[in-house]
Amino acid sequence: MHTVTGATGVVPVKPSVNPAQTNVGESFSWVFRTTGEKAKSYSFEGLPPGITDSSVVRSAVSSIGGVPTTPGQYKVKIIGWEKSRQRGRKTPAYTLTLNIEGGAQPTEIMSQPIGGTFNEGSSTTLTVKASGDSLAYRWMKDGLPIITDTPHTDTLTIEALSASDVGSYAVEISNGSGTITSSVADIQVRTLGSFPHWQSIHEVTSPNADPDRDGMTNLVEYALGTDPKSAGPGRAPAMRLERSAGQTRLIAEFELSTDAHDAIVDIEATHDLANAQWTRLEDGVGNTIIASSGSKLSVSIPADQGRQFLRLTVSLK
Repeated sequence: MHTVTGATGVVPVKPSVNPAQTNVGESFSWVFRTTGEKAKSYSFEGLPPGITDSSVVRSAVSSIGGVPTTPGQYKVKIIGWEKSRQRGRKTPAYTLTLNIEGGAQPTEIMSQPIGGTFNEGSSTTLTVKASGDSLAYRWMKDGLPIITDTPHTDTLTIEALSASDVGSYAVEISNGSGTITSSVADIQVRTLGSFPHWQSIHEVTSPNADPDRDGMTNLVEYALGTDPKSAGPGRAPAMRLERSAGQTRLIAEFELSTDAHDAIVDIEATHDLANAQWTRLEDGVGNTIIASSGSKLSVSIPADQGRQFLRLTVSLK
């Protein structure tokens, strides 16, 4: 090889030509060799994304190829070397002009991502399917790109869902010829310790329904921590009379669920069930004492006012 006279140089092997033309997403191969002395290895500069050298040299013949991913005009410099591993004398640099056109524009989304409402701590996967060549994906939440350590694909998995994952998700699908955007998939999360989460676990619907017909609505069963589909005594309040300092008091103790974080529990009283006029009891009002400790809610009222009836009511924050 002689780098001054150029007596030995790189040339294409037919049908490879220079300049060469291909499209994003299409398989491409370009074969070449050296004239004169036979090169044992080659070095390259400027290979486009998706195109690599074959690393195979037989009788000075080698090739580059692959599936290009990015459109543009690339100037690929190829040098032949006298010995393997790019050693010894070398040929002048040969420049291949490679024109890569954009692939077919993504024109159709065949399957849109679907959102939903999920329990906190669970996982969900959003999936999109689109037509086109060499598609790239960028998932967004509430209109902003989602930052990840790995490239986005046609699926987005959200592990261990929490309140911070609530939002509207969409994905941009693009290649060198254009971009389209999917429809929006809304994600909602049922917070642990919430009535919607409890509803999902027990597969019940209306808060006021009573599927086990035990006289307690789903909302009351939730507050008490009982099974809405299994009739039984549940957690009946413990009732007793106590006399202290010359006064007799009626004390009712309710066992409540410690997981019902959004439940508001009130105790109401009436003197007449036939014509009930329920009054919500308040601590310190009418000599009423209401106290809570852990899962226990206790109500203490004077027992010298005739018959009294108590009931527990539940609402949500």
